[in-house]
Amino acid sequence: MLADDQALTFGAAVSFYGTRMDASAAANMKILVLFILGDEDPLCPVTGLEGIQKTIGRDSRVVIFKGRGHGFTVTHRPRSPEEDKDAEEAFVVMRNWLSEGLLGHQLK
Repeated sequence: MLADDQALTFGAAVSFYGTRMDASAAANMKILVLFILGDEDPLCPVTGLEGIQKTIGRDSRVVIFKGRGHGFTVTHRPRSPEEDKDAEEAFVVMRNWLSEGLLGHQLK
């Protein structure tokens, strides 16, 4: 969808976990994309997203949380205090990245 949009509707995007992404379409994306995932996600290998991020280029970014699997930010029952902390940090990273990309400044 983002590759087809050509930045007509969207100015930035965030992808949590990045499943079912078409790597060949990445070259056609004209917006900033932030990818957030865990390095133990069996549904979305880190190497695949790093390749997509390089293809999109510009200020797109991949943020990898060590020891986290698929869905770690949406779990309402975190498996550990550390996982809960990482989920909170992921949302702060997303908020700040969107603020910088869309508004030109970082939120406090």
